[in-house]
Order: sequence, then structure tokens, then C-alpha cells
Amino acid sequence: ELALESLNWTEKAVQRSPEQWIFRDLHAKMLWRQGGVTTGARQFDCYTRAIEEFEKAAELYPIEPERWEYLGNAQIKFGQALKAANRNAEGTDLYNRGLGALKRADELKREAERMAGGDA
Repeated sequence: ELALESLNWTEKAVQRSPEQWIFRDLHAKMLWRQGGVTTGARQFDCYTRAIEEFEKAAELYPIEPERWEYLGNAQIKFGQALKAANRNAEGTDLYNRGLGALKRADELKREAERMAGGDA
């Protein structure tokens, strides 16, 4: 029940402050965890909503590589699951979007290293 309370809390936080990336990120993580303990249509809904929230968090804080990593990893995992469920086109598209998000995270990390004087 604690997980459901956390999910409800993060949903309320997003409703109250929809432009705060941290609330979007926390809500996405709670949705993702909820998807891991449910099945069927509810699981699909949780994962889909989690990805939407990860996307919004990345949009709100686009210079933070970690936002893109969470998004990319979620998209890849759910894309693989969709492909395993014979939803190949949808799964492949989501998987490829995930690869793009991870590429963006790597680009941001390299840019940060370059600006800090590192050898990127």
C-alpha cells in the first residue's frame, strides 16, 4: 500500500506543480514500479504513463543527462517487451527512440566534460 500512496502523492505533486521536473521524474518512477507489480492493461498503462512523465521531465530539464538516461532506458525496456508481445512496429519505434535518448545523454555528458576542460 505504501507504493500506491507514493504514486498518489507524486500524482498530486504533478497536478499542483506541473512544470517541476522533479515531480514528473518521481511520478514516472512510481508509475514504472507500479507497472512492475501489475499485469495486463494496467501494466501497459503504467509503463506508457511512466514514459510520458520521463519525457516531460526531460523536456523540463533538457540539459541534465540523467533525465535522458531514465527516459531512454524505460523506452528500450518497454520497447523490448512490446516486441516480445508481437507488437513489433510499436516496440521497434519505442526501442529506437530509447536509443536516441541515450545518445542525447551521452552528448550532454561529453559537452559538460568539454566545458569543464576534460578530454571528451
